[in-house]
Amino acid sequence: MNRELEKEILERKQIEEAQRLLAEAAKILSVSVDYSTRLAKVAQLAVPQMADWCAVDIIGEDGEVRRLAVAHVDPAKIELAQELSRRYPPDWEASTGVSNVLRTGQAEIYPDITAEMVEAAARDAEHLELIRELKLRSAMIVPLIARERTFGTITFVWAESDHRYDEVDLALAKELAGRSALSVDNARLYDRAQRLNAKLEQRVRERTAEFQATNDRLTEEIAERQRMQSELAELQRRLMESREAERLHLAQELHDGPVQDLYAISYRLGNLNDALPDEANQVQLAAAVATMQRVIQMLRTTASDLRPPTLATFGLEKAIRSHIDQFQSIHPEIDVSLQLTPDGQTLPERVRLALFRIFQEALNNVARHAEAKQVSINFTLDDAQVDLRMKDNGRGFDMPRRWIQLARQGHLGLVGMWERAESIDGTLEIVSTPGTGTEVRITVDRPREQGPV
Repeated sequence: MNRELEKEILERKQIEEAQRLLAEAAKILSVSVDYSTRLAKVAQLAVPQMADWCAVDIIGEDGEVRRLAVAHVDPAKIELAQELSRRYPPDWEASTGVSNVLRTGQAEIYPDITAEMVEAAARDAEHLELIRELKLRSAMIVPLIARERTFGTITFVWAESDHRYDEVDLALAKELAGRSALSVDNARLYDRAQRLNAKLEQRVRERTAEFQATNDRLTEEIAERQRMQSELAELQRRLMESREAERLHLAQELHDGPVQDLYAISYRLGNLNDALPDEANQVQLAAAVATMQRVIQMLRTTASDLRPPTLATFGLEKAIRSHIDQFQSIHPEIDVSLQLTPDGQTLPERVRLALFRIFQEALNNVARHAEAKQVSINFTLDDAQVDLRMKDNGRGFDMPRRWIQLARQGHLGLVGMWERAESIDGTLEIVSTPGTGTEVRITVDRPREQGPV
């Protein structure tokens, strides 16, 4: 029994360490848009918890593989690994190693690296000597994949430490690589958007200076600007989809990880109640169970806010009702009236999600800023149009004429609502003046022929 308890404690400790590492990686991957810095810090994070040394290789724009980062507690070892990479770059014909993972997109794990394996991997005597100096014992190579394209690898190696990798380690490495790849892809999309935006502004300045010379050149510039704005809009849409994918992933992680663990702990605590003869201890145990249930409910509410489970299954109308139920439990002083048309799964998912996020942000603004006592929400749809309206009797505010002024005034939530409306070709109207409340309306034209949702 003691062995089973020790095993359970060890497994739980491993899970907690993995969660802490992934949480720290999430912080690193969200700090800077410089993906090179992000990946270098991820490599440093892996040492020494996951490896004695860690290397990141990336396929450059020229198609060549370059070593982006190497981490090791010993600087001399880092230089040795870099020298090995410079003198013996990946062989694209090799059936194992970095080149094979880049080519196939499949991870490789070597629990025990034998002398025969090292000799087989060496290209010449000098190469063999350099590899032997690394004293490799166990290794994993996992791909960095984004949008079904492998653009790099992360290599984890135990050398000096007496550890061996197993399938649990490989699963953690894949999760870390997956999050890193998504972050890098987002950073690249952001960099491309910034470059396109800078290029657009430069061209506008150049063409404006030439306006007096030729009207035809001005016409060409307008066409070019429209094309680039369309591309920027597409990039903005993809960035929104990436953020929603991250929200969905986090919601799933909360539900499948901490919530399930807390349920198990709560169940075990409940079973201990009858085993405690002291009534005072039973009261304390009951209080602990109640606290655990509150934490579970809080995590479930957070997961629901990140990605409402009813939205995809039952449609926008049910998702709004579910969210209002939670809202009313927190803000009973606000009277909410609903007039909602059932929609089921008749709207495309991206339209449902954008409308729900606009509704969610507008309702949050009511709770935080409006000081309203009444809110009415109307949702209708027919074959031609979708219409969502929210009106409160709060204090209102001075609504500027141009959206850019909202950003300058710090109303980033309202700007986000406008961006989401644009992403689904919708029209957003916000009418508000001090003392008269605020009305938010979003309309979206429905396509004449509805395809698969």
